[in-house]
Formats: sequence, C-alpha cells, structure tokens
Amino acid sequence: MKKLLLFLLCAVLCLALCSCSGNGSSAPAAPKADAATPTPAPTATPEPAFEPLDWAAVTEAPAANFTYELSWDEESYRITAYNGTDAIVKVPAAIEGKPVTDLGEDLFRSNETITHVYLPDTVRYMGDSCFNNCPNLVQLHLPANLSEIAQATCKECRKLVQVDLPTALTSIRQSAFSECISLKEIELPATTTYMEKDVFDGCRSLTSFKAPGLKQMGQCALRDCVSLTELVLYEGMGLFNGNALNGCTSLTDLTLMPLTEESSYRVVFENGILYDVYGTEEPEYTALRMLPGYPADAVQLHPNTTKLEHSVFYGCQLRSIEIPAAVDTIPGNAFVQCKNLESITFAPGSQLRLLEMNCFSGCTALTAIDLSFVTEQLTMYSGAFGSNDALTSVKLPANVNATDPADYMFRSAKNVVISYQGKDYTYDQLSELKLVQE
Repeated sequence: MKKLLLFLLCAVLCLALCSCSGNGSSAPAAPKADAATPTPAPTATPEPAFEPLDWAAVTEAPAANFTYELSWDEESYRITAYNGTDAIVKVPAAIEGKPVTDLGEDLFRSNETITHVYLPDTVRYMGDSCFNNCPNLVQLHLPANLSEIAQATCKECRKLVQVDLPTALTSIRQSAFSECISLKEIELPATTTYMEKDVFDGCRSLTSFKAPGLKQMGQCALRDCVSLTELVLYEGMGLFNGNALNGCTSLTDLTLMPLTEESSYRVVFENGILYDVYGTEEPEYTALRMLPGYPADAVQLHPNTTKLEHSVFYGCQLRSIEIPAAVDTIPGNAFVQCKNLESITFAPGSQLRLLEMNCFSGCTALTAIDLSFVTEQLTMYSGAFGSNDALTSVKLPANVNATDPADYMFRSAKNVVISYQGKDYTYDQLSELKLVQE
C-alpha cells in the first residue's frame, strides 16, 4: 500500500514539473492561427513625371510603315493607315519626293502602342478621329499650318499631357479633346475664333484655359473641367453658350482680353457674372453665365439686364437673387441644381411672361415663390418646378397656361400650397387645379 502511495506522489510531481518553464513561469500559449500579423497593402507606384520628347533628335518613320495614296492634285500624298509597331512616331514630311499634306480619318484610332507622335508642318488637313481613344498617347505635335482640328481628333486620349497646337489654328470641331483627363493647360493662338460643342468636355485635370481671340464657344465646351481655375477669353466674343462652363466648380474668376476691333457688342465680367453687352448709350445686358465656383450668397444682376441665357446659374451656390424688371423669360435650366437657392424675387414692374423647361428644377432649398404680380398670361413649360421637394408656397397670377397638369408640374412638392384665383390648393387637391388651357 505504501508503494502505491509513493508511486502516485511521484507521478503528480512529474506532471507539475512538465507544466512549468525553466525559470518557474508558465510556458507561453501557442499563437492562434488567426492572430497572424496582417500583410500591409501594397502602395501604388506613382506615375513618372512627364518629360517632353525632343523631336529634333527623332528620326522620321520610314514610308513602309504607312499606307498612302496620291492626293487629288497628284502633287502630294495622303496617308490612310499606320502599319508600324513603334511607340514613338515621327510622320515623314515627304514620301517619294512629294509632300505629305493629308491624313485620313481614324489614322491611329484605338492604337494602344503609340506614346509620342509628331506630324510635319506640310500637313494641312486631318480627317476625323485621327487619334481617338489612343490610351497611351502622352505627347502630340500638330502641324503649324493646320487651320482646323477635326472632330474627335484626340477624344478619350486619357494619358495625353502635352499637345502642341498649330500657330495657324482658326477652329476646333466637336469633341476634339473631350475626356483627355491628363491635360493641364491649354492656350489657343489668337487666330482661333471658333470652338464647337464638347471640345474639352470632361478634361478634369485642366487648370488653365486661355483663348484670347475666341469669338464663338459651343455647348458644353468646357463642361466638367472641375479643376479649372484660370480662364482667359476675348472681350469681343459674340456667341457664348451658357452651359459651356457647367460643372467648372473651381472657377471663381476670369480675364477678358480687350477688343482689337470696333464692335457694337462686347462681353463684361461683373460680380461673378459674364454679360453680353449691346449698345453704348443705353446698353442692354444679357446675363450669359455665372461662374460656378464664384463665392456669392446674394447675386445682384446688372440693372440693365434684359435677358438671361440658358443655364445661366446652373449649379451655382447663390442663396438669393432678384430678377430685373425687363427680364420677361426665365430660360431653360436657368437655375437647375442651385441647391442653396432659398429666395427668388422680381423687381417692381416685372415683365415676366414665361417659365421655360426645367428653369427651377432641383432647387431643393426653395420653399416659396410669389408670381402673383404678373398681370398678363404666364406660360409655364414642363418641369419648371421639377424636383423642388421643399416648396410649401406658390402664388400664381390669375391667368396661367401650363404645358403639364398641376399634379405633374408640382409632383415633388408634397407639402405645397398653391394659391390661384382666390383659392388655395394642397398637394392632394392639385388634380382639381386646372392650369392647362384647352
């Protein structure tokens, strides 16, 4: 019996010794499988800084790299296709002793290899979409004697950083550089007078745009250039589309180059608004565009303002505005997405007659508007008050003609009360409000 007790005591002592470390402390527990140190996320490799190529050191590409044909005059060549594989391409100025004067449409379109292209000064004509969607093109030299940049020439060239513009350039066609998201600066020569729609649409890295001789700028020409802070235009600009600057939310100022010729009209910039001014003794002002980034809560239009341009305040930060008496139309999209706009008033003697399509759409802070002062018929187009959720009070004149029924015109304003011909209509009663004249 004693031997059995002695054996059990020895077993207990051995077990205690095995469970302790050499220094008397408990042995550390094995790490859990899920407690491993996480692997740090890989850091993105920054793009190397752009360094322009020295074209003088580059040899012309051989004629064998191109498909070409004689031009109509049989004195020059027209290149119709690129068959090479080089990333750097210097187009030859002459082939078989005759100058290269024309480049066909889609010449390099969707070419994923080219990074740098030089076009010789002998070229005087380029077809549409020559470099459309060339994803790796970073530098382009255009011919000095080229007078027109064709439609979609460099559309969606997302890595294009530098383009050498022709010194003889007079016009730029639709979407020529749209979605060139790496372009940072553009300076047009003074000879450039005409720019079509969407030319630099979506160039979100563009910070500076200078057009000292431009007389016509088309729709959405600089739309969504969200980094644009410097804008230089010509005082003699005759056609400026109001939505050309839509989405330029960083733009707070601009510079106007002085007139170089006598003209009965000019553009001026006052208190954040670009105006077209006609006449000298009693000039009439047309409000073309408020700069989207201009920091103004209360906007004071020039008292001689007789007209507002389409999209004049699109997306601006203004909180209140008074419309001058001579303005008879609130044009389409005039105040679209003015999300801070709380107050719209009209000067005494207002001649207001027409609210065009979507003119106040998206003014989500606007709670009330009084139009009861209108003495003649007020015409309201579709969507004039679309997406105006906060509207609670609308006062209409006695004579209204709308293109849409009231319950559709004010469909977003769930808490609105509309006063018309001596009666108040709540949202649930809008179907009874007859604004569409038969």
